[in-house]
Amino acid sequence: MAIKVQWEADGPFAICDSAAEAVELLKQARSINRAIPKNAAPLEVPMPQAPRANPTRTDNLSEFFGSINERSKKLLAELAKHPEGVDGDAFAKVCNTDGPGLGGILGGISKHAKKAHMTIGHWVQSEMRVEGIHRFRWITPTKLLLEQKDRIL
Repeated sequence: MAIKVQWEADGPFAICDSAAEAVELLKQARSINRAIPKNAAPLEVPMPQAPRANPTRTDNLSEFFGSINERSKKLLAELAKHPEGVDGDAFAKVCNTDGPGLGGILGGISKHAKKAHMTIGHWVQSEMRVEGIHRFRWITPTKLLLEQKDRIL
């Protein structure tokens, strides 16, 4: 979300990408405000790039596979070996992690998917299941993941 920082009405301003960046900019402005003459040129802040117009599916897939790390690729490749799905706890052990670690990797995949104009749901389906007193997470690869499994590694 873009945040506009403006020092005076009709005065110079900057567009920041995050609240932290805006706060830092304001701190810097306070510390040097007295040293800046009134007729000084406005502070230049690089503008964020505009999103691609109508990205294609191939663009999205290339961006996604180019951005995820090796651990994420390994998880997706391993999940593709279980087209019927797998218990999350057992799958975490196969991936040499625990439940929260598996969630962290899936969270990272989700962030990279979002940057590639996709969602985690394009790659992985996850649901809670209950069988008697046993409650567990069931993870299933999607059709897209099964189609693209050769591109993963």
